[in-house]
Amino acid sequence: MEKTEMKRKPKRIGRRSFFYFSPSHRFFIFLFTISLFHCSAAPLWAGKRILKQGQTAAAFLKVPVSARAVGVGEAFVGFGDDVSVLQYNPAGIAALPSFHMTMSHALYFQETALSSLEAAVPWGRSALGVTYRQFVADDDARDVTGRRDGDIEHKDMAVGLAYSRRFGRRGAVGVAVKNAARKIDRSGSATVRTDFSVEQSVWMGDAGLFLALPSRGTLGFAVQNIGSGAAFEYSGDVAGSPFGPKTTGAREALPLVVRLGGLHPVGRFGFAWEADLPRDNRVIAAVGAEYPVTKFFSLRGGFRYQRYIDFSLGLGVSKSFFSVDYAFSPRVDLGTLHRATVGIRF
Repeated sequence: MEKTEMKRKPKRIGRRSFFYFSPSHRFFIFLFTISLFHCSAAPLWAGKRILKQGQTAAAFLKVPVSARAVGVGEAFVGFGDDVSVLQYNPAGIAALPSFHMTMSHALYFQETALSSLEAAVPWGRSALGVTYRQFVADDDARDVTGRRDGDIEHKDMAVGLAYSRRFGRRGAVGVAVKNAARKIDRSGSATVRTDFSVEQSVWMGDAGLFLALPSRGTLGFAVQNIGSGAAFEYSGDVAGSPFGPKTTGAREALPLVVRLGGLHPVGRFGFAWEADLPRDNRVIAAVGAEYPVTKFFSLRGGFRYQRYIDFSLGLGVSKSFFSVDYAFSPRVDLGTLHRATVGIRF
């Protein structure tokens, strides 16, 4: 008797359903989401979730640099077409179609400057990325009467490595490890001997999840700056100083932050939203939009709310493998910030 194969009718799955994944992938997403909530709740279990503002270490990691991200109000955790997403979600680089590198520079308050470099390359279903960030500032040292008696130099630097892997048809996970180092040097004047330095170095990690929705939108989840904390080491030659040749200070908590957001196209507009839960401050809400005026020119705008509302405006120009982005973001008390980012794709 000739045997014939019976073809089973495939089970229909709603194309617009969020759960357009296999059962194993849904279970993995569930476990990953639980891990995110576990990390975000860790400060609660430590006894105090919200530290006073400025009490966390490596605060320069919280300052945004990417001009495109700032242009949409920093609602960037759900973006997957820009390597600058490494500043928000390491999983996003898995969606990059090709090598992408950006170099950003921000003119910050009081003539300080912050620069960064991000680069990522897709490799099959994986992607590998590197990050570099540097903050430099100079200040005057003053005595108790307000008289200048030396100079203070701040140097902050962070380097990191990120890895992302796609799973299923629409998902990706990513992790990153980075080292943040800070050094503050104080040099005395010719008449006052007050030379000393303060150093800090700490390892931390990021974890993220990126989902492409059937409706062409995306969702992003991330927990950043996971680690045990850092302590300053004091050394120098200060007359009457309580510090010895080398003294270790108290351990400071890291600037842990949990991010959730998305990007949703409506016509030619791209609407972005994000909610952040920082360890040392109130919940942050951000919304933004990007509109491609032409194939090579885009306009951006966004709002960010914490204690008050900040707005930002931006634009982007791209041609072939080269792009330039600019963002303008005035602040109520401290003045206006300008950021510029140069990108290369190939």
